[in-house]
Amino acid sequence: KATLCPLKNTRQTMIEQVIEHIDLSKYSDEDRAVIEAMQQEINLASTVAITNFCNVSSASAGIEALSSAMEQAPTSLLAGKIAEIVAKLNEADPRIVAEKPGWLARVTGSALEGKVRYQVSRKAVDTLIEEADRMSEHVVSLVGKLEEMMAAHTNESHQLELKMVAGRLYLERNPDAGLPPAGEISFDNPRERFARRLASMAALFSSNEMSLTQMKLTRVQAIDMVERFHEISNVLAPLWRQHTMALVSSIKNSPEAIAAAAKAHESLMA
Repeated sequence: KATLCPLKNTRQTMIEQVIEHIDLSKYSDEDRAVIEAMQQEINLASTVAITNFCNVSSASAGIEALSSAMEQAPTSLLAGKIAEIVAKLNEADPRIVAEKPGWLARVTGSALEGKVRYQVSRKAVDTLIEEADRMSEHVVSLVGKLEEMMAAHTNESHQLELKMVAGRLYLERNPDAGLPPAGEISFDNPRERFARRLASMAALFSSNEMSLTQMKLTRVQAIDMVERFHEISNVLAPLWRQHTMALVSSIKNSPEAIAAAAKAHESLMA
């Protein structure tokens, strides 16, 4: 008997923690109606009823869907392609073409070689931007999938929260429900079992919230990367092409043209 007392106290403490006072004022009228309806489903005298009430879908489906969407890592592929663009831009610096070749460069043909190398690098940048543009479409598709998963996940977490509140309110309003008969030896305590299941639901709710936070973070990162790339492909790259083409096609380049091309190049690099 002395051995069982501490265990009994521990169980009682767990139940008290589960049925801590619920503030219903933070829930809408619709949510409160759902909570009241859920309590009608609770019957601690029935093991089946307890199991059915506490059976909830887990976050595993959402996590699997997120993992599947991220398997091909579209954001990583786009980031890698952007890194290739930056590396190739180092070889396509318009100031290379703008430099006046010395007599040795003219004699050996290195000046012409440098110009040809620049043109090849510039063309390679255009090709890489086209490839990255196709990759950006996959990132946009990922964002759409994430938003669908987030909506489903948010609804699932909300229903789980309402079910937890309903269970806790039931225990609070029915202090004797599920207790073993007084004075009898019992090997089952439905009230304690129900409280333990509610504690597990609370842990699952916390896990769901963490998964939702991860989805939000992934979505924001993907959107940021796509917006940056679209700024590159739709604004900075056309300006860069315009100024660099002017340098390549002109025999004599003014300091203003060289400065404008260098500025466009630096903006694209940044």
